[in-house]
Amino acid sequence: IQVDEEGRLDDKTRKNLAYKIFDRLDGEERYDGMKQKLKTIMIRQAQTIASYVRGDRPVYKPFVGGW
Repeated sequence: IQVDEEGRLDDKTRKNLAYKIFDRLDGEERYDGMKQKLKTIMIRQAQTIASYVRGDRPVYKPFVGGW
């Protein structure tokens, strides 16, 4: 990890970090019995939380992925 004189990540490090984040979001995890992309799981979890907060669901079960 490289930082500039102000303590911020340099361009190369920021690009590398962004690449790794997007790569992880495109990675697959098992969710609801199927392999799905992590970014899809995050969207579905947001929808599930909203349903729970509205009172449409009695229980919210969070997703816990592997790293």
